[in-house]
Amino acid sequence: MVKDLEILHSDMIEMKKFLDNVGGGITSIDDKTKEVIANTNEIKIQNRKIILQNKKIIKILHEDKHTSLDFTPLNEELNNIFELKERVNDQDSKIEAKRIMPSELKDTSQYIIREGNRVIIKKKIYKEMDVACKPIVSMDNIQKIQKHLAILEKLNICPYIIQFHGLSKIDEENVMVFEWAEHKTLRDLYLGFKITWEAKVSIARDICRGLAFLHSVNILHHNLKCEHILMTNNMLPKISNFDFAREFNAATHPIDNFIDIIHWLAPEKLECIRHLKDPKKRENNNRYTIQCEIFSFGMLLWELGYQKKPYENKTLTGILEHVLKGGRETLDIGLHSNPIKKEYCAIIKLAWNQKPSFRPGIRHLFNMLQDLYDSHVLEKGFPLLHPINQIEKSRNVVDLDISKYYPTPSFTPLTPFEEGLQADKACNHEKAWKCFEQHANIGDMLAKYWQGLYYLQGYHVEKNPIKAKELFKEAADAGISEAQVHYAFCLLDENDKKDHIEFLKYLKMAADNNNAMALYNLGTMYLFGQLVEKDQNKGIKYLKQAALKGEPKSMKFLEDSNIAFLSVHEE
Repeated sequence: MVKDLEILHSDMIEMKKFLDNVGGGITSIDDKTKEVIANTNEIKIQNRKIILQNKKIIKILHEDKHTSLDFTPLNEELNNIFELKERVNDQDSKIEAKRIMPSELKDTSQYIIREGNRVIIKKKIYKEMDVACKPIVSMDNIQKIQKHLAILEKLNICPYIIQFHGLSKIDEENVMVFEWAEHKTLRDLYLGFKITWEAKVSIARDICRGLAFLHSVNILHHNLKCEHILMTNNMLPKISNFDFAREFNAATHPIDNFIDIIHWLAPEKLECIRHLKDPKKRENNNRYTIQCEIFSFGMLLWELGYQKKPYENKTLTGILEHVLKGGRETLDIGLHSNPIKKEYCAIIKLAWNQKPSFRPGIRHLFNMLQDLYDSHVLEKGFPLLHPINQIEKSRNVVDLDISKYYPTPSFTPLTPFEEGLQADKACNHEKAWKCFEQHANIGDMLAKYWQGLYYLQGYHVEKNPIKAKELFKEAADAGISEAQVHYAFCLLDENDKKDHIEFLKYLKMAADNNNAMALYNLGTMYLFGQLVEKDQNKGIKYLKQAALKGEPKSMKFLEDSNIAFLSVHEE
């Protein structure tokens, strides 16, 4: 019972952290909004009460395990939270969209239009605010439009959702009036600017805030990607394009136009696409769930992180087969990577797990992004954007060339490291080896680690464990976590010359670098007292960290042991 309560206690602490941070920027605009905010604040109060109560109960249970306790008050408090959450979500009302008189839409000093999907968007001024006037393509399906607008009406209190002001007319054309997004879409932004990792974390965290709000009012977006995130002048992301948005209990929207969304779709929905031509199997399509949305959010994070469309060089069939087999986009962390990038990529890995049940909830993802923001972004004041065209121009301000003084031989361009990784995945070991060799020759330690793997396995080169060990050590001492793990285990493979002290040293180095395999091995070692003094708490902590990084043996062990691993934060 103590263990179960401690797990509950840990979960409640994480919920408190989520509630304290996720609501940033939400403001009250009417009585319904006040009710939502009040209910949310009451949830926070109930949450804090439970945390304090749990502390007392855990302390009593530790002091006297035979004490009989009445848990009725705790159960009542939990029921209060569930009821309050239902009240927060139950904000539906039959409303008509607000009408804006055409005379209220003023012209800007400059005539500005933008091309949207199938429509021309005009910039106007409404109540001293810049707004975007988007034509309604068809008024035929009034019911669908009213549902669309009803959803938009629900979302106006959240600053991370594009604000809808109402319906109006421009030159007898029906338009929807939204707030103006100066930087267009997030895709437009990353195509035109080099975005710093600090900015990426800030943007990702705020998008996650918006998603958390959507989920709190029982709405799934269905079509998450950078093209559907609008960016304001102050770099605030706004989730937009709710053509596919629906409530949790609404019928699943048919995937007709999957060409535009397949790059971000979860494998369980790709399985539906595979069976589109089979009427019997199509009827049994998996519903679009929160877990599907979490996967798409992970793909959006990858798109933002690497500033390009996922699988942009693959065919639709290629994407489908690749993802269904467990394949993903490359997380090329590289040599001496930015520490933000490493943690950011770990979050992506969690979100795009092949098994829906293994993907963390939006609350956990938000807390991880908030931690990343607090650790690396808060109060640092890094510049957010560097225009790509300006970067290119700045490299050629002064034309100084040593070839004017000394003749230089021709130089063969390096094969991109990612191509070597792709060749290895395709078992084209000769091509991969040549790529790794090129990069190793210029001192790339990650490439030397890969050379070590090839010597260890005998891929394209003759097996040479001694050479492999040398390369692993060189890369390990340079901070490559995978090399640290392999070098540690090379020390165990030396029969009578086993060096347990060095083994532990390098394994712990890899664990400190958040290597999942190192975390798993240290976890089992502490759990069962292998080469270290037995410490079950430390062992479980390591296993939880490994599980959060998607390490399958750790996840299986914790699940079989009924230990929650989606919450590793200690009080």
